[in-house]
Amino acid sequence: MKERKREPKLVFIAVLFTLLVGYPFLQMASAPDLILGIPKLFAYLFVVWILLILAIAFVMRSHKRKKEYE
Repeated sequence: MKERKREPKLVFIAVLFTLLVGYPFLQMASAPDLILGIPKLFAYLFVVWILLILAIAFVMRSHKRKKEYE
């Protein structure tokens, strides 16, 4: 079976999260509303940042597990 590379997945994640912090999404989150006392824009950026870290960790960990079983 052909080994899957992690680079295309990481490139996809990078492009996706670049789009998520682009103009249209930041414009939607820039309303002066508060979420749990935090401005909506800061909450959005924090959630996107956490999701980026989790997505990268998931790709790296799944690649490491596949390598151990081979």
